[in-house]
Amino acid sequence: LRDLQRHLPDAEVFVFLLSYNRRHYLAGCLENILKQTYRSFHVVVVDDASPDGAGELAREYADRHPDHISAICKPTRRGVAHSVNLVLGVLRDAPFVAGQADDDLWHPTKLEKQMAAFAEDPALGFVATDAAYMDAHGQLTGELFSHRYGTPDVIAPAKRILADLNDLCGSS
Repeated sequence: LRDLQRHLPDAEVFVFLLSYNRRHYLAGCLENILKQTYRSFHVVVVDDASPDGAGELAREYADRHPDHISAICKPTRRGVAHSVNLVLGVLRDAPFVAGQADDDLWHPTKLEKQMAAFAEDPALGFVATDAAYMDAHGQLTGELFSHRYGTPDVIAPAKRILADLNDLCGSS
């Protein structure tokens, strides 16, 4: 991990992608991220000792796309909180950090639009988006995250939005 931290590529946005036992989604997720129009990004995949080979797949992608993907494959399952703490420790000095789940897909301009928002207002602490739900076949259902959980009050303090309301989509 220290070696990874010392040798992270020069990127503006670091994406942490948590994975456990969803190899069947991981390739599509990584291919989707690689299609981002904003190119100054690097994905750090953290596999939580998946028995289905997701860690091996993450390593294959890291080998094929070393400028954009790194993989941390944990030898034993320790859970989501451990994975988050592990990767955020590695990325503690990153200029911008984005979270991603192995079964989520981003719009190709997501990072571009979010980085434009930061450029427009450097005082922003974070930005978020809505999300559209898909079924098991990848078809949009027509339902949005905000339909289920409401639209957050964009003027509310960050602590209230993130800790108290928790009404932001994690992959946004």
